[in-house]
This record gives sequence, C-alpha cells and structure tokens, in this order.
Amino acid sequence: MKKIQHRLASTIFAIGIIFLALILGASTLSHRRADFERVQALAIDLASDAAQRFDDHLQFEVNKARTMASAPLVFSALRRSNAQLSSAQQIEAIADQWLSTKDPSASFFTPYLRNELAGYLQKQLHNFSGTYGEIFLTNRFGALVASTGRLTTFNHGHKYWWKGAFAEGAGAAYFDDRGYDESVGDYVLGIVVPVMDGGELLGILKCNVKILGPLAKTVTEFEHFNPGTLSIARDNGQVVYENGVAPLSTQLPQPLIDMISAGSANGVTLSDGQSDLLYAFAPILLNPGLSLDHVDSGASIDHKLGNTGVGWRAILKTDLSQQLPLWSKEQRLTLISGLILSTILAMSALLLGRRISAPLQQLLHRVKRVGSDLEDLTAPASLQADGEVQALSEAFNDMLRRLRNTTITRNRLAQEVDIRREVEQALRASQELFKEAQRVALLASFEWHLGTRVLRWSEGADAILPGILMEGTEEDFLNAIDPQDRSKVERSLLRALESDDKAFEVDFRLRREQGIEQVVQGQAKVFRDNEGQALRMIGTVQDISRRKLAEDALQNALNQTRGLAGALKEKNRELEKTHSELKDTQVQLLQREKMASIGQLAAGVAHEINNPVGFISSNLNSLGKFVDSLLRVLGAQRDALDACAQGEEREALNSLWKKEKIDFVLEDIQELIAESIEGTQRVSQIVKDLKSFSRVDQPDKSLVDLRDCLESTLNIAWNELKYKTTLEKELGEIPRTRCYPQQLNQVFLNLLVNASQAIEEKGIIRLKSWHQDEQIHISVSDTGKGIEPDKLERVFEPFYTTKPAGAGTGLGLSISYDIVKKHEGEIQVSSTPGEGTTFTLSLPVCP
Repeated sequence: MKKIQHRLASTIFAIGIIFLALILGASTLSHRRADFERVQALAIDLASDAAQRFDDHLQFEVNKARTMASAPLVFSALRRSNAQLSSAQQIEAIADQWLSTKDPSASFFTPYLRNELAGYLQKQLHNFSGTYGEIFLTNRFGALVASTGRLTTFNHGHKYWWKGAFAEGAGAAYFDDRGYDESVGDYVLGIVVPVMDGGELLGILKCNVKILGPLAKTVTEFEHFNPGTLSIARDNGQVVYENGVAPLSTQLPQPLIDMISAGSANGVTLSDGQSDLLYAFAPILLNPGLSLDHVDSGASIDHKLGNTGVGWRAILKTDLSQQLPLWSKEQRLTLISGLILSTILAMSALLLGRRISAPLQQLLHRVKRVGSDLEDLTAPASLQADGEVQALSEAFNDMLRRLRNTTITRNRLAQEVDIRREVEQALRASQELFKEAQRVALLASFEWHLGTRVLRWSEGADAILPGILMEGTEEDFLNAIDPQDRSKVERSLLRALESDDKAFEVDFRLRREQGIEQVVQGQAKVFRDNEGQALRMIGTVQDISRRKLAEDALQNALNQTRGLAGALKEKNRELEKTHSELKDTQVQLLQREKMASIGQLAAGVAHEINNPVGFISSNLNSLGKFVDSLLRVLGAQRDALDACAQGEEREALNSLWKKEKIDFVLEDIQELIAESIEGTQRVSQIVKDLKSFSRVDQPDKSLVDLRDCLESTLNIAWNELKYKTTLEKELGEIPRTRCYPQQLNQVFLNLLVNASQAIEEKGIIRLKSWHQDEQIHISVSDTGKGIEPDKLERVFEPFYTTKPAGAGTGLGLSISYDIVKKHEGEIQVSSTPGEGTTFTLSLPVCP
C-alpha cells in the first residue's frame, strides 16, 4: 500500500509539473509571437524610414539638377544648338570626328568644353565640390552642347538614359545606375532631367552624382539611433552600400532575393546557422512615384557587373535573439508559483493516501487467508469503511457465497463427454456423405477468412482442382488460374467485396498440362458483421469442362451458319453493285456512241458544206475584182460620153442613168459583195469549229490550247445562249496540255447548255480560265436559280436531274464527271439558291 501512496503523490506532482509546463509553453509562444510581430513591424517601419531618407536625398539632387537646368543661359544655348544641329547626318559626322580626334586639347573640343555654358557647368561643379563626377548638356536631338569634361562620344540620342528622360518628347526625370566608378573612386548615380520651356522639350541635362557620402551619412545616422544593420541593395541582391563592405562586392541571401522579387511581403526571417535574422526591406522611390528601374531596353547599365537596371531597396537586418528574451518577469513568477503549488498538492495526496489505504490493507489480509485456508470460506470479511471500499468488501463476500454453491460432480462431467462423442460421430458421417456428393458433382467448397487472408478448401478438392493448396492464401488460388482469366476473377472478387451481400458467379480456366483445358465455374457469397464489415467469403468451384465443350461446339456451328449467311448477303450486294455498274456503263456507252455518231455526221456535213462554200467564197472574191474593173471602165466611159455626146444624147443618158439608179448600184454592189464574202467566212468558221468540235480525225490525245476548245464550243452553243444570256469571258493565259479535245468539248457544251437552261429569263454566264499550281482551271458560272443544298451532292449521279420531268436525262453531268476523272482532274460545284451556280474544272498540265 505504501507503493500506491507514493505513486499517487508522484502522479499528482507530475501532473502539476506538466500543467505548469503547458501554461508556460502557451504563455511563451503567445509572448514571443506578440514580441516578434512588434519587432517585425518596427523593423519594417525603420526600413521604410531609411528608404524615405535616401529618397528625400535623391529628390533633393533632382531639384538641384532642375534648378541648374532652368538658367536662361541653358535655354538660349539649347535653342541655338537645336537650330544648328537637327540633322542626323550632321550629328553623326561631328560624332565621327569626335571619336577620331585623340588630342584632348584640340581646338575641335573648344566649342563644347570651353564655351560660356561649359563655364557655367564648371562653376556648378565647383560650388558643389565632391558631389559630381561630370555634368553635361545635350540638345533635343542628342547632340552634345556643353560638358565639364571630354566625354567618350558626342551623340547621346541612342542611349537608354537619354531615351528615358526624353520620354518621346514629354520629358521625365530619369536615374542612370552607373555602379562603382574606379576613375572617380565613388559609386555614381546619373541624375537625368529634361530641360523644358513650357510644354516644349529643349534638351537633356545629366549630372553624374557621387552618392557614397550621402549613403554613408544616412546609414551611420540611422544605425546610431536604431538597432540592426542597414544596407542599400539592388533588387538582384547586389549590396550597393553597407558599413565596412566594398560597394557591389556582397550578395544578399538567395531566399531574401526571391522574397523581394515576389513582392509579396516586406519582411522575412532567415537563419545563418547560429541565430535567426529578421530582414525588413522597403523600396527606394521618388516622391512622384518614379523608381530606379531601367525603363527602356533592359540593356546592361553596370558593364562590369552586368546589372540590368533593377530597383533599389533599404534592407534592415536585426538579430532576433537580442530583441526577443527567453523568459519575461511574469513567466518567471508563474514558474516559481507553480512549483510551490505542485509540492503542496503532492504532500496532501500522500497524507490522504494513508487514510484511504487502511481498509484496503485489511481486505488484502482476508484475501491471503482465503487463498491459504479453504475453511475460511464460511467467514465473511467485515470492514469499517464506506463508499467504494465498502462496495469492494460486499463484492468479496458475494464471491465467497458463490464459490461455496459451485460444485461439479465427476459423473455429470462423464455424461457430457459421452453425449459429445455421439454428436461427433454423427457429424463425421454427415461429412462423409457431403464429400461423396461433391466428388460426384465435381464440386469443391472453400472458405476465405478475409481478416487472416487464409483460404481453406474442402477435403478432396485437389482431385477436382489439381495443384490447389488445401490451405493457403488467395494469391495461391489466383496463381492456379489461367493468366488470361485472372483479371476477370479478380474484378469479380473486388465487386463482391465492395457491393452488397448478393451471391455471384464467374467462369474461368485453370492452368493444366499442355493441350488440356479445364473450365470451372465459381460461386460465392460474402458474409459481413453488424457494421457491414466483410468477415469471410464462402463458395464452391465446379468443373464444367464437358458442358463448356458442348456449348462451344454449338456456338461454333451457329457462327458458321451466320458466316455463310453473311457471305451470301455480301455476294448479293456485289452482284447488285455489278449489275448497277453494267447498267451505268451501258448508258454511258450509248451516250458516247451517240456523240461519236453526231461527231461523224457533223464532220461529214462540214466537209460537204466546206466545198461549195469554198468556191462561193472564191467566186465572190473574183466577182469583187471584176466589179472593181467594171466600175473603173464605166467611170471612164461616162467621162468619155460626157465629153463627146451632144446635149440631147447627154440628157437621155443622164436620165437613163438616174432612172436605173446606177450611182446607187455602183455604191451598193461593193457592200453586197463585201457582206457576202464576210458571210462565207462566217460559214467557213462555223464549219471549222464544227469540225474541231467533232475531232473525228483525232482518236488519240493531242496537245491543244483549251481556250480554242472553249471558243469552238461557244460557236456551236451560241444559238442556245444568245437569246437570254450575256456572255462574260475572262480567259487568262494557260499552257497547252495533252488531252482528248472532243471529250472535253462535250464537257464544256454540257456546262454551257446547263447554265443557259438554269437562267429563266435574262442572266449572265461567266467563262474564266487560269493557271495555278501546275493545274489548268476553267470555271462556268451562271446567275440562274441555283441548286438546293440537299440536291447539290447528287448532281453527278447517273439519271439524277434537277430539271422538270422530260426535260433532261440526268446523264450530262455524270458523263462530264467521268471524262474529267479520265483526264485525272477534278470537277467541283458550288451553288446558292436564287443567286446562281459555278462549276470549276481542274486539269493537270500534261506536256
């Protein structure tokens, strides 16, 4: 019991210590968090204040430069320079001479280094001794006007700082971060200001300011009154100034650079391996909102260190271990009070334990006597106690009463053993009967305990399922399944475990010897507890190889029957397709034979007409010559008669001349002969076109100009076109190609006639040809009624026509399509209902 007393006291003391530690821990975290937030806010404010101080200094330098640029002498000098040097060629010429002149004292530099304005700038340099490196002024075109020293170049208009201050003529203050300049032994910042007169920009003034002195003053004064280390750094991490560090020789920690680049916060805590450092930072900006960022091309500013024109930041570094004490006064007082209170509680628990344990010691003594002397079962325990100890005493006495009443005789135990033996014998007989039934049905049962993953099979299962382990895991069973069916079985098992308690079945094959296939059918059900958790799966596996063979044989016979039916159906479709193609070919052959007959007839008629037209044309030409001779003779005779005849005879001849209208006959006879000759020429041309159109004497491909074919086809079809159409031709240059001209004439004729028939009253037919991508393109367009979209894709089908019944056979466009395909070309159609249709032929150039 003393151990319990000491343990109770120790436990209460430990609980007090733990509770005290929790209070101190929570208090420490709360105070440190509040102190950290206070220190961080203070550090950010101090960094912002330092940035504002240097920003004020920069603004002061800008104001000094603007004041310097506002002198009347500067305005007058810039106006003269802008008037004299505005040509780029002139400025570049002076710049070339500036670079080529090596003597610094040459008179060439006098107008820029020793003029009145240069003296004014030198005076400013003297007045602010130690502040500037160089001061110089350019006109609004970038040409130098005056400088305190010889510069490396004369033309500055191409430089980024000049463009930034010029601001496309608007003018803006600009900062040129020059970096550390060894020639002047200082860090140089270019202050660039525009010289403005009202809204007009006259030029650019640049003052290269030495800033190490102002930076050192700002940092020293700040660190004297504030904790931590102050640095001025670029956003890319290069430290511009820090006490005891050379400019641009130190890099900020990379996590701090990343935080500055992200712009998401003004402070961050980093560890240097020994202590935690708080970095607070603030951007250095001009009061109007301009920053030190490079605003133009992004080219390197500091040529030695590769600066690309980043901004500046004031960085305050503070050691948190010096700012955040480990224990506050309140926390130390809490610790002492907690230790005293824990000690008092432990002593109280020790005294209380002694009082409570006295009745328990009496009960323990009674228990030991019962264990050593069974005759004391009749003597109950009597304790002077209350509460839980009294209840424990009464429970002990009740246990003694039950122990006395509990007796088991040897005869009753033997009788129960005999009954159990008989039950076991009956159960074994039932099991033998069940096993025999399973062997007859080629059936094996299993039980899968999902908790232990053990899979047990019924006796004799290995005879039905060779290779199956009588007791194994589900993996052993899955390994016995044919690899092609394993995934199917796994999916079935997974679905059964994830779904409801319904039984499921699945057929699969087992691994057997080469050439032997065993197919089985598995059936199973999942049993779950009251909470729905799967406990086990019970099921059977039955060999169905014979049944499967019969089913496969039946399915093969059915598949063969279906295959024969499908082959027969496919054969019928081929016969129908062949019949349709023969029918279309027959129609096309008839049409081609008809066109060939028409061509032969046209050629014969042309030949027969050509002979009489030939001698008529020849006779008319001869007649014309004869008439010319007669007219000359008649003219000479009339002149002779006028000279020889007397008055009455002359009058009689003149009357007869007038009566017969010889003057009109002489004038009209020439026109009649000319019109007759023109008519015979037109008949000859028609005959020629008819013969060209038929091309009976050209059974093979020939090299032709398709524009000639179009012209001859137009002459043939003109009678169909001339009454209701206006023809517009745009026949561009196309190369000659090798083709069947008679067949293409038939295509052109079909397209022209269809275009004319699509125009109901009056319209336009446009005929166009052009050459593109080694293709000859010919289009026939009309302004007719057009074709509906649902009919457009069928226009080239045989026997399909959009014309009224009896007005067309539906073969013209189908034959034209075949002719174009025969020439390895394409024919396309586009149409808008109510606006017209366009057919376009594309034929390859075949030399």
